[in-house]
Amino acid sequence: EWELSSRGLSGRRYPWGNTWRSTAGNFTGRVRIVGKFSRGASSYGILDLAGNAFEWCSDFYDENYYSSSQISNPKGPANGSRHVIRGEGLGADILNGYGITSRSFGYGDYKSELVGFRAAVSPWKKN
Repeated sequence: EWELSSRGLSGRRYPWGNTWRSTAGNFTGRVRIVGKFSRGASSYGILDLAGNAFEWCSDFYDENYYSSSQISNPKGPANGSRHVIRGEGLGADILNGYGITSRSFGYGDYKSELVGFRAAVSPWKKN
């Protein structure tokens, strides 16, 4: 879900497109209020998917998972001790080839002023 909201259906390298733009997000300094960098909007209009804070995800992390998972909409490992951290937050090495597909991890008790979370919900199905 996080990657689709960032890349869109066209598989962009960055939320705003395939070309790096330093003005599309907050990549230096300190964490800012969400929504200040409208040039970085994804194709769905979601802001701050690159830049500002990294994002803690509910998926469990397994560095080898994607090499053997389904290509379309992989669900992630069923369990684990580490959670996925996504995004290109402050201090990220986005200029050296890392894009929104990169990920890291944190253990359940991990804390950092540079890691936040984003509330998300799938649409309800109409009966």
